[in-house]
Amino acid sequence: MGARRFACSTDEVWRRGPRVNVQLFSFAGMGELLFVKRTLQILRTSLPILLGNVGRMGANVLLSKATGYLFGPAGVGLLGQVGSVAAVATSLSTACVDNGVVRHVARARSLDKEAERNALASSLRIVSVATITCLFCGICLLPFIRRHLFLDQLSVAATGTLLLGAAAVASLNWCLAVVNGQRRLWALAGIHMAWSLTCAAAAAYMLMARPRSISDALTVSFLGNIGALALAVPLLESGTLRLAFSKGPLDRSSYLRFLPYSLMSGGSSLIVAGTAILVRSRVISDASLGLPAAGALEAISKLSSPWLGVLTASLSAYYMPRLAVAKSMEAMLREAWSLLRVVAPVAMASGIATWWLRRDLLNLFYSRDFPDDSVAVALQSFGDFLKMVGWTFGYTFIATGDWRRFLTLEASYSMVRVLLTWLGIRYFGFRCVPGAYCASWVFYLAGLAWMLRGMQPVPAR
Repeated sequence: MGARRFACSTDEVWRRGPRVNVQLFSFAGMGELLFVKRTLQILRTSLPILLGNVGRMGANVLLSKATGYLFGPAGVGLLGQVGSVAAVATSLSTACVDNGVVRHVARARSLDKEAERNALASSLRIVSVATITCLFCGICLLPFIRRHLFLDQLSVAATGTLLLGAAAVASLNWCLAVVNGQRRLWALAGIHMAWSLTCAAAAAYMLMARPRSISDALTVSFLGNIGALALAVPLLESGTLRLAFSKGPLDRSSYLRFLPYSLMSGGSSLIVAGTAILVRSRVISDASLGLPAAGALEAISKLSSPWLGVLTASLSAYYMPRLAVAKSMEAMLREAWSLLRVVAPVAMASGIATWWLRRDLLNLFYSRDFPDDSVAVALQSFGDFLKMVGWTFGYTFIATGDWRRFLTLEASYSMVRVLLTWLGIRYFGFRCVPGAYCASWVFYLAGLAWMLRGMQPVPAR
């Protein structure tokens, strides 16, 4: 007596959904046992990442609190715009090879030292070239960035320090990807904690020194990223840097294998950050809204950040490695449906709690100056729930290297969101932004379902 085996097509797995996992076993109750076991596996694997992310989220809360307390909603709106620009700069500085580094380092360690050297050295060279190129282009575009993206609210020194901070974060992300690929999860948590310490130090400086301008405050925050990198390097495994800086020849394929992941992660990061910049620019340019409304919307969108960060960290630490070793599309979809049984209830409960405690969370994270709009928070929370459902299945595109479908879906989602925001804000005002966000994720899920039905099985590796 054992597990009942059966074969089914990709369409059948997608259509039958989570029932597949229950039907895998002939004994009553084995489906529930599998659910409990999978949940415990996720928690055990994600615990170090959870601790690191909790530290970073706590530090970000302090930084947001300090910014909201000192500069109000307008300061938080500018901080959001700065964060989006910094995300673009960081993505370009890493050439967006993070996911590729995790995958190829993990696979190379199961082979030999030469394969690991190829993965480490080639990825580090890519990041180094991309960082230098991004810094040069950023310096050339410094006047444009200050005038059109920051509305001359940031000084030249603060904008330049932002670019240096993005370069430091690029190297820091490479360290995080390497440690994740080596499956050294406690070291990964240590790097996150080092990052959180520097962020908390910047927030403490803002509260104690009370800088007169947000430029002075953010300059300290950007310099903190450089300090985080200095703390993270010693946490790398012994011999990692020696392999990464080795001067031996590398196989050309060592560089090319990162291309699909660079296209997917880079396209996604740039699309997401570009969408945020366009949406926020539309709010700022509206005569009836402006920077204070942009800050209020930024605060509402960040209320779900704690639980979103925990869930996405779990997906990266537990889910991606399992997808990487899946030998068929059927196996990937079964894994996705199984994970959704854990993710969906947690995301729904977290979204409801966010809506219910919205006033307390706004006071905790920011200040009483931020408006409490129950409809806007409800739309944002439901959109975040749909986002987690979509990401659970969207990761299959990353695992299979199907960058065409992935980028098509991401670009279509962003176009819908920007279009709905730009057209609807005149008629619906403040609430149009979270409403467009929610509607665009409905569109994303519809496109995702259509694309997954047409995907071919993954060839055996």
